[in-house]
Amino acid sequence: MTLCQKGLVSFALLVSLMDSTCAEPAKARFDTYFYQAPRYTARVLDEVQTQASLDVLSCDGQWCRVRYSGAEGYVRDLVVHGPQIDISHKDRPKLTDCFRADQPGGIGWQVERFCH
Repeated sequence: MTLCQKGLVSFALLVSLMDSTCAEPAKARFDTYFYQAPRYTARVLDEVQTQASLDVLSCDGQWCRVRYSGAEGYVRDLVVHGPQIDISHKDRPKLTDCFRADQPGGIGWQVERFCH
């Protein structure tokens, strides 16, 4: 094996180790689609059920890249982290454990209610 080949093998091993150790385990907070790319128009790879195990590889904006059932794809950030709401002010109305989100479904968009 040449020095160049040894370097490529070492690099590939390093990348695979980094990929497997950088994943953060999480549970899906509600049912959702598992997309091929970080957009609603991307191909749907699977459906993720509430409490399904996800390995979070990275998050950017409203999307997280995850590993689910051996495949890599994308789910919305709130599937992993929940809704980002500020409840610090004491004069705010009491919040429930439910929230609403626009989801693609059927022949268009639909508003769904999710509860913890």
